[in-house]
Amino acid sequence: MKILSFSALALLLAFGLYSFNQMGQDKEEGQVSYADFLAQFEQQALPLALNHDQFSSHAEQQNYERDLWEKLPGKRLNREFSAFIPGLDDGMMSRMGPDRYQAQGILAQTKNYDLLLYAVLPPFRANERWVLAAYSKKGELIDEMMVATNRYGKQVGAVISEDCSIILQEWDRALEDDIYHYKETDSKRFVVADNGEFVQTLGTEVDRQPRKRQLQQVQESFGMR
Repeated sequence: MKILSFSALALLLAFGLYSFNQMGQDKEEGQVSYADFLAQFEQQALPLALNHDQFSSHAEQQNYERDLWEKLPGKRLNREFSAFIPGLDDGMMSRMGPDRYQAQGILAQTKNYDLLLYAVLPPFRANERWVLAAYSKKGELIDEMMVATNRYGKQVGAVISEDCSIILQEWDRALEDDIYHYKETDSKRFVVADNGEFVQTLGTEVDRQPRKRQLQQVQESFGMR
């Protein structure tokens, strides 16, 4: 059995340490910045209506959900942007695969925040949703909420005005003889405060699905905070 000399062992150890450090540097250099994330979004003109078309039948809804993956505009947000959208790479080990996240547009930019819209498409072609999110200029999530979705028996649509006020409408949807019947159940209004938070001014309470704590933990792991 051949025994390595001390100098050979030292050289091997030095090479190992260099390779380890180089891997760390490559990983750090490979991290995307908030500017990279923001570059995935194009300017979106306002006013904007989201998910206001109502389906006449279940077959029409199925066709819409099937075609949405091909027709939805915007760049796909890949897993390297998970520092800005927690959960973006969830489901990578699932047989069905992860949800698809797609940039929809920059709705507003102020000195305090950027207002972005993105879509989330589950792999089973249903329950799609649109999320409005305000980020600080450092890429930290200030506030977010779901503004449109299609769920079993429910539809939520939004109208976002030039001043970025948001009207959410909710409908219950019932299927009778393969025909959908809609009934509006709620209407909510939000404005965007100067600090980027969404402030509700009309309607019942809404679940914003906050993930600020989770996002903060992810951003801290990326050295962003």
